[in-house]
Amino acid sequence: VRLIQDQESFVSLQDVYERHCCHVGILPEDPILYFRDCMFKGIEALQIPFKKGSVDLLNLRVDLFEEICQKFVTSNILNNYVKSIYYDFSSFWNFRRKFISQYASMVFVTYILSIGHRFPHKIGFSRDSCAFISTELLPALNQSGQFTLTEAVPFRLTPNIQSFVTDFGIEGPFTTFIAALGQSLSGKKQDLADYLTLFVRDEIFSWAETSQDSSAVSSIPTDGIINMQSEIAGKIFQNVEIIMKRVQTLGCSKEIEKAAESLQPLDQTILDLISCAANPQKLAHMDSHWHPWL
Repeated sequence: VRLIQDQESFVSLQDVYERHCCHVGILPEDPILYFRDCMFKGIEALQIPFKKGSVDLLNLRVDLFEEICQKFVTSNILNNYVKSIYYDFSSFWNFRRKFISQYASMVFVTYILSIGHRFPHKIGFSRDSCAFISTELLPALNQSGQFTLTEAVPFRLTPNIQSFVTDFGIEGPFTTFIAALGQSLSGKKQDLADYLTLFVRDEIFSWAETSQDSSAVSSIPTDGIINMQSEIAGKIFQNVEIIMKRVQTLGCSKEIEKAAESLQPLDQTILDLISCAANPQKLAHMDSHWHPWL
């Protein structure tokens, strides 16, 4: 059982987007329908095979992504919404500062735990305190039971979030908050590993139940059940190690150790992840219902 605190002031990114659509006189699904129709027309016109790795198909997706960002979903939607709540600059600045720290924490958690599908309706914040709420935080597991995210971007950093946080905010406090979380948790490896074991255990058991037929499991002999339990325990330990390595990566542990020998910034790994998450070509790979332009 997971308890969350709900407030009337909570609003999701989807709510902000729908408010914008109502203001400009379009339907929320118009960009998705436009993207679908143009994809069909483009594929027919180019006569390209519908293959995932087709260069022409990828270029078409990028062109449509940029076109939708200009025609339907501009990058100032979130910025304008917050400005409509906070009129004076000091309140706006304070809200944005809290937003950056909260969003950096969410990005940190979703990255280390391989949590994807961050659709706009799953990300919300309080208009009063800027407290964040993110629903359906479910790790992505592959067929081998490893925490592996297969999405094109490591986390959600779409144009509207980039515009609201600003380039200075991304390179400054946003990156710093992520690195600080990684460094603080890296210093308490054993405590973190103990908590992660409990979390990963539930996810692995859930994965094992869904990946195997319950009736088939009941017919397995005792020795087979013991071996299966040993295999699950191994997967739990393996996933905890994977998560711990990601925490150390975001904590820039290797960069700090080689600081005297390298000319790169200490947070280069985080900057690379941010660059990947904000890359239009990577965002264009995402599903249209994910709203990569929002």
